[in-house]
Amino acid sequence: MGEWVAQSGRQQEDIADAAGITDAYLSELISGKKKNPSAHVLRALSEELNITVNDFYRKPPSQAQLDRLKNLSPSDAATLTRLLDQAKRS
Repeated sequence: MGEWVAQSGRQQEDIADAAGITDAYLSELISGKKKNPSAHVLRALSEELNITVNDFYRKPPSQAQLDRLKNLSPSDAATLTRLLDQAKRS
């Protein structure tokens, strides 16, 4: 979870506040002191981080991967978007 928070570029306190939890609780989730957050908390955090709940169980993309995506041509970006949309519906 900490990697997703760090990669968001937002302050941890702002993410926690927007998700309706305390910064201390988010810190405990990140450090592993607290485990098994509720579905409501996971959903709120995923919305704030613009990811899916399932993404918490995956490694975030590396900076190199993100840079490659930024350099896609408009046509390639549109194709990738269509593929991702189709995958979400499956």
